Amino acid sequence: MLGRARPLLATVFAVSFAVLSSLSPAKAGAATFSAADSCTDCIAVPDPCCSALPNYQFPNAPVFSPNILVATRQAIFNPWVVTIYDMASPLPPGPEDVNWAAITRYNGPGVGWTVDSLGTVFGLTLDEYGNIFVCHTAIYGGDAVGQVFGGGPGAVYRIDGVTGKITTFVKLPNFPDTSQPTGEDLPGLGNITYDCAHKQFFVTNMENGKIYRIKPTGVNGPTGTVVQVFDPMTPDAPSPGWAPLCERLWAVQIHGNRVFYSVWAEDGSNTSALSNTIRSVGLDGAGAILPLTDKLELVMPDNLGLGSQAFYGANPVSDISFNAAGDMLLAERSMGGPTYSGAHLSRLLEYRCTEFCWRRTNAFDVGDCCARTNSAGGCDYDRMPYTGSSQALGRTWASGDALHLSGSYPDIIYGLQGFRPNGGNITTSILIDSDGDTLGMDKVFQGDVEKPGCPPPTVGKLCGTKWSDLDHDGVHDGNESGVGGWTITLSGPGGPYTVTTGPDGSWCVDDLPPGTYTVTEGMLPNWVPTFPPGGSHTTTLAVGQTIGGLDFGNYACTGGGPCASIPKGMSAWWTFDEPAGTTGALDLVHADGARNALQLSGATIVPDGAVGGALAFATAADHATIPAASASGLDIGMRSFSFDAWLRLDGAVAGARTIAEKRSGAGGGAGGAGGMLGWALYVEGGHLMLEVGGGGAPVVCAGPPVSVDTWTHFAVTFDRATGAGAWYIDGSSQPAYAFTLPALDATNNAEVSFGQASASFGGGRALIGVLDEVEFFPNTAMSAATVQSVWAAGPRGKCRDLLRLPAVTTICKDDTTVTVCFSVTNTSGGPKSYHWSVAGLPVGPGCTVAGPVSFTPSSGSFTVPAVSSGVPVCITIKRPAGLTAQNATSCFSLTLLNDSTGVCQTRTSSIRADNTCWCVKANTSGVVNVAARVLPPGIAGTPIVIGTGFPCDPLGRVLQLRAYAKFTDANGDPEAARISINGLPPGEPVLADVVPGGTGGEQATTFFVAWRGEHDLALACDLVIEADTDGDGMFEEMCSVPMRSVWDGDQVAAVTPGTGGGALVAQLRATPNPSFGPARVSFTLPAPGQVTLGVYDVNGRLVRTLQRGTMSAGAHALDWDGRDPSGAHVPAGVYFVRLELPGQSLRSKLVKLR
Repeated sequence: MLGRARPLLATVFAVSFAVLSSLSPAKAGAATFSAADSCTDCIAVPDPCCSALPNYQFPNAPVFSPNILVATRQAIFNPWVVTIYDMASPLPPGPEDVNWAAITRYNGPGVGWTVDSLGTVFGLTLDEYGNIFVCHTAIYGGDAVGQVFGGGPGAVYRIDGVTGKITTFVKLPNFPDTSQPTGEDLPGLGNITYDCAHKQFFVTNMENGKIYRIKPTGVNGPTGTVVQVFDPMTPDAPSPGWAPLCERLWAVQIHGNRVFYSVWAEDGSNTSALSNTIRSVGLDGAGAILPLTDKLELVMPDNLGLGSQAFYGANPVSDISFNAAGDMLLAERSMGGPTYSGAHLSRLLEYRCTEFCWRRTNAFDVGDCCARTNSAGGCDYDRMPYTGSSQALGRTWASGDALHLSGSYPDIIYGLQGFRPNGGNITTSILIDSDGDTLGMDKVFQGDVEKPGCPPPTVGKLCGTKWSDLDHDGVHDGNESGVGGWTITLSGPGGPYTVTTGPDGSWCVDDLPPGTYTVTEGMLPNWVPTFPPGGSHTTTLAVGQTIGGLDFGNYACTGGGPCASIPKGMSAWWTFDEPAGTTGALDLVHADGARNALQLSGATIVPDGAVGGALAFATAADHATIPAASASGLDIGMRSFSFDAWLRLDGAVAGARTIAEKRSGAGGGAGGAGGMLGWALYVEGGHLMLEVGGGGAPVVCAGPPVSVDTWTHFAVTFDRATGAGAWYIDGSSQPAYAFTLPALDATNNAEVSFGQASASFGGGRALIGVLDEVEFFPNTAMSAATVQSVWAAGPRGKCRDLLRLPAVTTICKDDTTVTVCFSVTNTSGGPKSYHWSVAGLPVGPGCTVAGPVSFTPSSGSFTVPAVSSGVPVCITIKRPAGLTAQNATSCFSLTLLNDSTGVCQTRTSSIRADNTCWCVKANTSGVVNVAARVLPPGIAGTPIVIGTGFPCDPLGRVLQLRAYAKFTDANGDPEAARISINGLPPGEPVLADVVPGGTGGEQATTFFVAWRGEHDLALACDLVIEADTDGDGMFEEMCSVPMRSVWDGDQVAAVTPGTGGGALVAQLRATPNPSFGPARVSFTLPAPGQVTLGVYDVNGRLVRTLQRGTMSAGAHALDWDGRDPSGAHVPAGVYFVRLELPGQSLRSKLVKLR
C-alpha cells in the first residue's frame, strides 16, 4: 500500500486544456535563450558505452530486443512506476509525430514494479549487468514511500537484471522537514549514475546536498556500501529537510573520470540572481572523489520564454547524459518548489566542448505547446547507429509533457520523445505515450529515461594477464601474483598496438579490427619467460569477439647467479655429471676422450653429489684410472700447483685412503724402489695428506682433519715463487697446516689412479667414499678468494654456461634492422636446456638513445650438447626510435637461464649507428673457437672475416681497419697479451686498408687469430674492429667477434698463409704516432715480392719513397726522418704511409706534429 496519499487531479491540471489547445505547433514558436557559452576550460573526452540490458530468466520472462527504453513515472492511472519499452515492436505509420501505440511495455514480474513496492521514484540508471537502479523522490507532490524491506525515505532500489526482483540497494540519510505537511515533508534523492570503470555508483541527496559514492558488496552484489561522501558546496547544516537552494544537488553523471552534477539555485517559484549550474569533480585512479578538483563547468542560461511563458530564470537540471563524442545533454524539470512539479518551462539543451568552452549545438524542441519547453527532466542518448534496421535507432530521448496537446492533433501524448541525432521537434520525432492512454493528461507525472545497451560491435577485444611464475612451471598458480607496468605489443591489422599491464597484471586492447594478431611482451633485464612456448601468441579475432587467456609467465632471476666463475689455469676438471652407468668420466678442460678421460673400474657415477653427479667408491676394489699415455698436464714438475675437490668419506676406515695419485718408483720403477716420483693425495689417521717425490724419499705434507659421512670441500695449493703451501677446508685457510716443499722435480710417466693406490704400488689404500668436482692446476696456486668462491657456490658449483654476445654491432646507413647473434658453450658433462630473453635498456653511460623495443624473437629456448657450443641464436632488432645520429648508441640486455640449475646470466650489448658510406660488420655469428697452441712457423691462426659494405659511394676513399683483442672475462686480467693476430706478437693491434668496390659491393678482410700459450677454459676474448668511417680522426668500435680458447688435440686448427681462409692482409703501421721527429714504418710481408713503400700528403702527392724493389717474406722496418727527397723537413700535418704489393695496397695514417 502507499505510504503517502496520491495528489489530487485538480492540482495537476494547472493550465486549462482550453487555453493550451488553442496553440498549434506552427503558432507556438520555439523557445529563446540567453547566452549559451560557458568557458570553464572544459576538456572534450569521448564517452565509452557501458550499460547492459536486463536478461530475465524466469517462467514467462520477456525476451527483449537489443533496443529498449527504461523510464520512471508517477503512478496515476495505473500502479506502475518503472516500465521497460521494447522498441522491437512495429513502428506506427509515419513513423514520426505519431504515438507508438504498438510498442511493447513491460512493468515487471508478478504485480510489477508498483508504487506500493517502490514508492515514488525518479532517478534511474542501469549497470553493466542489466540491473536497474531507481531512487526515492518527492518531486511529484503527494509522494509515496516504498514498502520493500529495508527501504523507505532516501532508498536506492535495485531491480535484478536476471530475476526482476526488487531489493533495497542502499538507504541514505533522509529526514523529514517537520515544518511541512505530511506527504510533502520528505526531501528524497536526486539522481544516480554508474561508473563502469570503477564498478561504483554516485547518488545525489536532496536532503543534505551531498554526493554519495557507493560500492556494491561483491561482484554484482545485491546491496551497496557507502565508501565516500562529498559535500561540494557550503557544509551541510545538521537540520532535517531539504538542502537550501544553491546547496541542493540533483543530476549526476560520470564522464571522463569526472563526476558531473547539477546545482539547483533557482526554479519557477524562486528566481534568483544566482543561476543553476553544472559542476564536476575528478576521481583518482581508484575511483575516489578528489575534492580539490571540484570546478564549475557551465552556468545555465536564462529561459527567456515566449508570450505567456515568459520566464527570466531557469529550472533545475535533473538529468545529464553524454554521447560517444562527449557532447553533453541537459534536461531541466519545471519545479515550483522542492516537491511541486510544474510544466512547460523546462528545456532540453545540448552542449559541445569546443576550444575549452561549452557551446550550444543542436536545438531540441520538446512537445508541441508553450514555447516547446516541455522537458520532464529525463534524457539519454541512444548509442545504436542511427542508420539501422529501425528508424528508432540512434535517437536522443527525453521525457516530456504535452508532446501532443494542441488542437491540431486528435490525441494527447505525455511520455517520451525520440529526436533525430541533430535535434528538431515533434515533426521529426518518435513519440511514446508512457501509459498508452492518449485520452488523459499525465501532466508532471513523467520521470527519468535511460536508453541502455551498446552498439553491436564491429571490432573485437584481446585480453590476458602477465604473472610472476614463482615455480617456473609455465602454469599460473593461485599464489602467483600479476605483474604491473609490463608492455604488451599486438601486431596485426592497423597495428602495432601497445598496452601496459595494470597493477594486477591484467591487460586488454579494445576496438581491434578483425584479423590475425601476434601478441608479444616487452622484456626487462633479468626476467626469464616461461609461458607461452616460443614467447608469443598468435590468434585470429572475429567481429565482436573477445579473446582472453593471452597470458605471459616470467620470473625474475639474479644476473650471474650464485655459481662460481671457472678458475683460471685449470689443466683438468672432472665433474662426474655423466649419466648413471657410464664407464668413463670426461675431463671438461680438454673435452677429449684421448686426454685425461677416467676409465672406471668398479667406481660408479651417482646422482647425489655435492654439485650434480659424483664418483662413488663403494668397495675396496673400486677405482678409476687414466692411462699414462692419456694423461696430459697432470704433472706438477717443479712448478706451482693446486688441487681441490669435494670429498665424502663413508665411515671410518683404518689405514690410508687414496683420493688420487700419479707416482712411480725412482727412475720409473715399480713399487717405489729406490724412492718415489710424483704426487699422491690421501687420507690417513683422519687427516688429509699430500705426498710429493722427486726420486728420493717423498716429502709428506700433513693436512687438516676431515669429517666422515658428510661433504667437505678441500684444497691444497703451493706457490713455487714463495715456497709456501696451504690447506683449505670448506673455504677457510688452515694456517696450522702450512707447509713448504724443497726444489724437486716430480715429473713422471705414471698412470693416474683415483680411489686406490696405483697398480705399480700394489693397489690397496681404498678410498671408500665419494668424490666430486675434482680440479687440478699444474702452474697455478689458487688464491684464498678463489677457493672461497668455489666452496661458497655450494651445490651450484662453477658456472658451466659461457654466454657470449658481441659487445657492439653497427646498424648501417638506411638499414631498418640489424641482426645480432649469441651463443652458449655448455662446459658440463651432459646436455643442458636454456631459456633466454632480451630487453632494451634506458639511456645511460655508453647508451645515448633508449634501448630497442622490437626484437624478433624476443625470447626462446634451446638445448646445447655436453661440452660444446650451441648453434648461434640470431635476433633481428628493429632500429630504435632516435638512433639516427652518427655514432649514436642504443643498448639492450640478454638474460640466460639454465633450466636445470636455475642460474641466470645477463650480458649487455649496444647497437651503433653509422650513416657513412661504410658498413663494417663481422661475417660470422656466435663465438669463434680458437685453438690454444704454440704454433709452428707459417701458421697464422683461425680466420675471422670482416665484411665492409658500401651503402653509398665512398668516392674513392680508403678505409683503415684496426683489429685488436679485448679480454672479456669477469676477472678483468690483461689476458689479451696472449692473443696473436696475423702472426704479430701477442697484444699488437693490426691495421688493414679497405679499398672501396662501388655502391652495393662488399670487401672481405680476413684476420688470423691464435692463442699463444696453454688452453684455458676460463679465458674469453673479443676481436674488436675499429675504423674512422666519418673521417673525424677518431677510431670508433664497429663490431666485435666473441672468441674462446678450445683444446684441439694434436690437430692445428689454423690456416697457413696462402692456403685458404680468405685473402691474407699484410701488416703495416707507423710508430710513434703522432710523431715529433723520425718515425719507424713496420710491415710484414706474407710472401716475397715486389714492394713500393712511400709517404704521401693528404692530397695524395708523393712526399718520399722509402723502398722500391723485391723484399723477402717476414717482418721489416724502415725509418723516415720526416724530410723530403731534398732533405728539407716537411711541415707538420697528416700524412699517409702506403705499401704497394702485387694485388694489394695498404695504408696507415701518420700525424707529424713538428
